This record gives sequence, C-alpha cells and structure tokens, in this order.
Amino acid sequence: MPPNVFNLYASDTKKLADFYTMIARRQVDCPAEGVIVLDRCYVYEARFVMTADLAWLEASIADFAAAGQVAPVLRDRIAAGEYVNLPPSSCPTVLIAKAGSGNHGHVLADILPKLMNIGRLGCKHIRLLLPAGMAAYFTVIIDILGHLGIGADIETAEYGVLMQAGPLHYMTAVSQHDSRKSMALLELRLVLASLYHLDFRKERRLFVQRGDAEIRKLENAPEVEAAFIKHGYSAVYPRTLALQDQMALFASASHVAGSLGAGLANSAFAPEGCEIFMIDPGLGDFYFWDLACLMRQRFTWYFAGEFRHYSLALATADFAVDTEILQSCLTTLLK
Repeated sequence: MPPNVFNLYASDTKKLADFYTMIARRQVDCPAEGVIVLDRCYVYEARFVMTADLAWLEASIADFAAAGQVAPVLRDRIAAGEYVNLPPSSCPTVLIAKAGSGNHGHVLADILPKLMNIGRLGCKHIRLLLPAGMAAYFTVIIDILGHLGIGADIETAEYGVLMQAGPLHYMTAVSQHDSRKSMALLELRLVLASLYHLDFRKERRLFVQRGDAEIRKLENAPEVEAAFIKHGYSAVYPRTLALQDQMALFASASHVAGSLGAGLANSAFAPEGCEIFMIDPGLGDFYFWDLACLMRQRFTWYFAGEFRHYSLALATADFAVDTEILQSCLTTLLK
C-alpha cells in the first residue's frame, strides 16, 4: 500500500524518483528461507560463520559491514588456535542471529521469525546458540519454541568470541532488512498473540519517545510530543517495559507515532488497520513502511528534513521538527 507522504523534498532528483518508484511497488520477492548444515565451521560472536576452509558463509554476513576487515584477523586467530571448541551436543545446534542483533527492529523482523522455520525442521530439542547481548529475548524465545513443540537449551557467546563448532544448522535470512519482510513474521505474530493473549482492540493513540542516551534524538522533543498529545496521543517509552508488556501496549493501539528508530518497530504488534505515523529526519529508510504493509496498517511518512543520501552523520545526528507544519499535517490526517 502506498504511504501518505508529507513534506518530502530532495535536491537530488534521481534519488527522489527512486523513492517514488520504490513506494509504487505492488510485489516483493523475499529471500529464500531454509537451513544450511555445516559439518565443521567457525562461529564468531554467535552471529557470523566461517566455513571449514576459512571462507565466510556468505549468507551469514549480508549485513556485516566489517566482514572484509575481520576475516584476516579471524584466520590468524584460527591458525594460532585462539578459539574455543563448542562441546558436541546430542541435539542439533542452531544459529539464528545476525548483524544488528543488538537492535530491537532487527531482532523482531530479521531474527525471531527464523524460529518459525526451526519449527519446520522436525526437531524435538535443539541447542540454540545466541549472542549474550540478546538476553532480553531469551524467555520469549523459549516460550515460542515451546509453543512449536521444541525444547531448547540456550548457549551464549560474548562479543569477540570465536568458536569452532559442528555440525551446525544455520538458518538463512528471512528478510532484507530495510525493504523485504517475510511471511514468517506474520506467523510469529500469531504465535505471540496466542502465547501472551494479546488483545487487538485499537483504543489508544501512542507517541513513542526516544531516550536521552539514544542517537537521532528530537531536539525539540517536548514541543513535538505536545503536538501529538493535543491530538489524543499518550507518550510512551517502550525501552522501559518488558517485551511482553511492549506487545500488550502496542496491541491496544489505534494509532502509533514516533521518529524513525527501534521503538517504532513495536508497530509489528499493533492491530491490522492501525495508523502509523513516522517522523523521518531525511534517511528514507523503507523498513517501517514495509513493515506496515505486511501488517496491513496505514502508513504516513513525514519528512522533517531534506531526503538525502545515507551517511553515518545523518543516521546519528539529532534533528528538529517544524511543529507548525507538523500540526497542519496532523489536523489534516485526524480531522
């Protein structure tokens, strides 16, 4: 579904044309989903895999920007025996994590849906290897696998840890992060709704805040928040809530608004038909619109700054919103 677009402008006319081509899509081809079984391999940080011949398993590094620089270092570590051996297991060892495993949006759309595909393997019990940084999701993961009839022992790896492992079941991608979500995410949502008795009742308007320690903060956050509160929204900060409570909160939403960021990814738990409003500093990240399309939600894309080519500076910079234009937009949408 094409989004409502407000305040979009760009000096680069080709980039603008590419944006409109993208939002005119009516069909998306997602990555093939499956499993790769490796008799012996090396696992870095429980996320990235090197094969026995010391080449990257390409499927594991799709979003790993530092892969080229890290590979020679790991090969030297392997040659020097500077790795730990993962003890053998009587049940399959499974890997689902990837780059971005410290980001809520990546976990929801790119990692947790792989659990649905583990369910298709026919395993009754697995050893699941995960980054220690995903600890906040462990309980939910065990609950999901239990719902699928799979017992699981979770083993973790810290940042920088290199393991020799095998056999290893590597679950391949279920998404291309910014623009292609898998139907496995819809299956996951149904499982979570059943597990935690989510009540999709569309009765609250939520404005998602960003914390002081987060990147890309709103410089005039109090004024922006006030604009939404004027239109019946309540300010929420999902990061302070347990994951199950985040699900329940967003399941009750008729409207969800906020600036581009991980907290807004909780719209995955909002009901079909929910109105999503995203404030974009100019990045043009398709992740949230693509997510809304999958969930059959209406999406409004509000640009607070010029749509520009991606840069780390743009992705991390704080920004402000013209609240007069914002108020006019909200009045038009919510009248």
